[in-house]
Formats: sequence, structure tokens, C-alpha cells
Amino acid sequence: MDVMAPSGAPPRRSAQRARAWPARTEARHRRRLAAALAALLVAAVAATGASDQCRHGSPCFFAALRRTLAPSGPPSGPPDSGLPSSTPGDLVAQLKTGTPVVVDITAKWCGPCKVMEKTMVSLSNKYAGKVSVLKIDLDSSLDFAKKMNVRVLPTVLFFNGSPTEPVHVFKGVVQPGVLSDAIEEKLLTPQQVN
Repeated sequence: MDVMAPSGAPPRRSAQRARAWPARTEARHRRRLAAALAALLVAAVAATGASDQCRHGSPCFFAALRRTLAPSGPPSGPPDSGLPSSTPGDLVAQLKTGTPVVVDITAKWCGPCKVMEKTMVSLSNKYAGKVSVLKIDLDSSLDFAKKMNVRVLPTVLFFNGSPTEPVHVFKGVVQPGVLSDAIEEKLLTPQQVN
């Protein structure tokens, strides 16, 4: 029976909340129970160790589960064909050779950086011998990232001559065509002297 206001108005808000409370509480209890069961299952699988049999010598359910969940063999994906990680010292060495450099500042935990990885590899192949493409990990080169005022990942920096002053900066994911056009304009086109 609904709780009605004396004037025949619809039920009060508190009555509506009171009816919804058991459903929310039940859902919360189900989630907690599922998490507890998952934790127990993980602990049981870990406790079986390397043995495929339980204490009494029969085949063990948890050992079979561990075998099912464990990765089998080498990863099935393509080998990592990305750019090798570089350091700011590598940037300085490349610039001393007179080659323009494109630097991708990235991190292992950054999702958009993984998207940019393919673009940077294709640029490295396209401009091989003309432009060096380097990948610098943010976590291992924090000082460099601070000097370059990196606030967004991925950040792509163009260098031509000076390792402390980028010619151009892109923040975030950039389309390959935009990067190619910028490389042609900023790094490969001879600058006109007035």
C-alpha cells in the first residue's frame, strides 16, 4: 500500500526511496559476494602450486582451472615492431649529425600513445634517411618532459638544430597526413632567409 499524503497527493519522496532501497542493497550485496567468491577462487588456484593433483591424489579442479586460465605459449599477436625507446642524449646525438628529428613523447600506460605508435613507425619508414624519428618514454625522462613543457600525451616535437627549442609541437593524437605535411613544411623545406 502506498503512503499517500493527506490531500490525496502522490506518495512522498521518502516512501519512493524506501521502496528502492532493498533493490539497491541487494545489488550491492550481490557484487560483494561475487568479489569475495572471485578472491577465494584466485586464492585456491594459487594454492594448488605446480601440482595437477589435490592432496588425496585425484585430479584437482583448481589445477585444471589454472591451466585453462594460464596463457599458452608465446603471444599470438605480431612481434613488437614499434620504435625503440630513446633518451634525450639520443636526440642531441641525432641533431649533431644535422638530421632533423621528430620526437614522440609517450608512456607505456597511455592508450592514445599506442594509437600514435603505428603512425610514428610509418613516418620513420617514409622519411628514412631524411628525418630521424625517436620515441622517448615519459616515465624514464621526466626532466626532459618538464623542460619541454609536456602536459598532454602523446606529444610530438619537431627539432631542427637546437635540442632545447622545438620547431613545432603537436599535442594529442595527430593524423598521419597532418604530421607528414608538417614534416615537409617545418623540417624538410629550406627556410628562406630575409
